[in-house]
Amino acid sequence: MNLEPLFCPYCGAEGSLEEMETSAMEIDGDLWLIYHWYCEQCQEQFDKVELSPLSIDDSDDDDLFDDDDDMER
Repeated sequence: MNLEPLFCPYCGAEGSLEEMETSAMEIDGDLWLIYHWYCEQCQEQFDKVELSPLSIDDSDDDDLFDDDDDMER
């Protein structure tokens, strides 16, 4: 997925966009990656958001729960 914008949505300028620091947050089981951009021509800031579902790796399930077989009786 190409996240770099082709032009500024405010003034239409091409090639004068600067990428700023990316933010990430988890909301309702989804990962939101928020890319911040700054237009050097009109000095406006805008964002592009990439949304992807979070998945739990099945190999990590053993770390989350105690295994009854390992307990001494």
